[in-house]
Amino acid sequence: VGLFTIFAGTNMYADEKLLKLSAEACSSFDGDGLTTLLIQNSKTAKRRLTPGIKDEQFIRDKVPMSKEEIRAISICKLGITENAICFDIGSGSGSVAVEMGLLDSGITVYAVELKEVASELIKKNIKKFRLSNVHLISGTAPEALSDLPAPTHVFIGGSGGRLDEIIQSLKAYGNSIRVVINAVTIETVSEILQVIKKHELVDIDVVQVSVSKAKQAGEYNILQGQNPVFIMSFVLN
Repeated sequence: VGLFTIFAGTNMYADEKLLKLSAEACSSFDGDGLTTLLIQNSKTAKRRLTPGIKDEQFIRDKVPMSKEEIRAISICKLGITENAICFDIGSGSGSVAVEMGLLDSGITVYAVELKEVASELIKKNIKKFRLSNVHLISGTAPEALSDLPAPTHVFIGGSGGRLDEIIQSLKAYGNSIRVVINAVTIETVSEILQVIKKHELVDIDVVQVSVSKAKQAGEYNILQGQNPVFIMSFVLN
C-alpha cells in the first residue's frame, strides 16, 4: 500500500473519465465500459550490479549449492564481460547460472545439469528470478555441450570425473575461454592439477577459501565454519 500510483481511464472513446486511484480503491472499482490502467511505481528497486544473492532466496530443496560467498568470488574470478556466453557445468540448483544471468541482460547463460531433480530446481529458480537469458540444458557434459555456441566463460561446479574430457571439448571451440572450477575434495583438486599440467593451461590462479558465518546462540553470536573450497581458474586458448 502506498508504493503505487494507479491511473484508470474509462470509456476512452466516449464520455471518458480519468481517475487517480490507490491500490486499495482498485479492489472495489466498478467503473463501466472499457478501462485502461497505468500503474506507476515511484520506489522501484535499483538493479544489483554485483553477485551475492542470499542463499535463502534460492529454491534449493536437498540439491547441493555453492554458498553465497563462494559464488561471489567464483564469478568475480570469471571476469564476465558484456555479451558473454557462459556455461555453468554441473549447475545443481542453478544458483551460479542465476547470478551470472542477473549481471546483465546481454549475457547468455547455459546451465548444464544431468540430474532430473536438480534440473527441476533450475527451472524453478530461472522462473523465480524472471530470467529469459538463462537456459537449462539437461544432459551430461561434454556431450550436452555439442550443440551450444562457443562460450567465453565457463564455471564448472561438478564434472562427474570427466574434467579432462570437458576441457578437451572446450578447447575444440578454438577461442579463448576463461574457466573457473570449484573443488571441495582433495581428489578433485588433484584431478584439476593433472588437467592443468596435461593441457599446458595459462593464467592459472588457485585460491583456497574458508568462510565462517555468525550464527546467533542465545544472547551471543558464534562463528560456524563452512567447508573450505578451492577456487581454481585459468584460460583456455
